[in-house]
Amino acid sequence: MYNHDVYYRQAIERTESIRKELAIERLLPRKSLRSKLALSLHRLADRLEPKCSAEPLY
Repeated sequence: MYNHDVYYRQAIERTESIRKELAIERLLPRKSLRSKLALSLHRLADRLEPKCSAEPLY
């Protein structure tokens, strides 16, 4: 798999996670709860997402 394939897939995954996050925020009435959930989602995404590197993958 080429680097650009990996970056493209990661960009799609990030876009989908942002869409899910925004959908959840619209459903939650209280701002404090929304911000706590958003922070939790960001922390979880940081742990699950592999870090992009400038090194070639081959």
